Amino acid sequence: MKKILYLLFHYPQTTETYIKTEIEAVRDRYELRIVANGMASDPYTNHFPFILAPDNLNQLAEVIREFKPDVLHSHWFMSNVGLLSRITGVPFTLRSHSFDTSWRGAMPGYFASMIPDVNSDRCLGVLAFPHIHQKLIGHGIRAEKLVASYPVVDIPRFHNREPNGRAVMTIGAFVPKKQMEDALRIAKWMTDHPGTVPREFNLWVLEYGVEALWKLNEEMGRPAHPQPRAEPEEMPAIYKRHEWLLFTANRELNSVGWPLCIAEAQASGVGVLLPDLRPDLHQYAGPSGYFYNTLEEAAEILAGPYPEEKRLAAFDYCQQWDFQRHVNQLTDLWDRA
Repeated sequence: MKKILYLLFHYPQTTETYIKTEIEAVRDRYELRIVANGMASDPYTNHFPFILAPDNLNQLAEVIREFKPDVLHSHWFMSNVGLLSRITGVPFTLRSHSFDTSWRGAMPGYFASMIPDVNSDRCLGVLAFPHIHQKLIGHGIRAEKLVASYPVVDIPRFHNREPNGRAVMTIGAFVPKKQMEDALRIAKWMTDHPGTVPREFNLWVLEYGVEALWKLNEEMGRPAHPQPRAEPEEMPAIYKRHEWLLFTANRELNSVGWPLCIAEAQASGVGVLLPDLRPDLHQYAGPSGYFYNTLEEAAEILAGPYPEEKRLAAFDYCQQWDFQRHVNQLTDLWDRA
């Protein structure tokens, strides 16, 4: 059984359940050790054992030498996995995401510093969304290092064809690129607009500074209902209480990727509505997805029902994103090490 050492910034973070899903999918095939540089700011309860090691290269290198892994694995281009691979000689794999590859303007320092390590023989491969490959290649990553990969989603956990509730939900981290204030504005519009039947709006929002969002909600007359944090295992039941998932985003930043909640909602029978930002989002949400360009347009869509024919089609469409169907994209790299 090969040994894989996970190098993570923080663990176990509630907003990073893709790491949880990935580990659950490979834990029986490999001997794993998880090393986190820091504690999660919002940890979930049901996590795997891990070692907490500060971001000290000497200490981390010693942990690697003691475990003697066949491969180092990490997430995000700002990881120190390339540098630690250089120090220890252990090959590595990397899974990129949206926020570490969707910058605009000048190339960030973390990406530039990773290019030599990614292009070296020590890098077994970088898993990245297909639509981002040309950008990474244009900034210096060798094409043969890239593996076209999809979001790490546990579709069977959420797949449920039973009837759904009628409420609208918004979920995610309170960060500028997601512009969650728009969820309040849309809920307010539906409440105030004559002839529009208002819906219950429930918000699960994480990360720092969320108090500002709740203050705005109070000032607007509480059009939305703040919800208590939930463990990952509670989310399937939460999705089933809703008819629509509203995903908001900042159009100027245009840096949201392929959020897990889109596929999770579709597997749960929930309609998804998101801003019409890029063609790749249409590919991800598929023909059952809904898109808006104005807040008023979003409110009008949410006021209506999620058509049953689209709901049924979404159950099948989202199956292609199930991580079990493409976990071999990662494990084939490890097995060739």
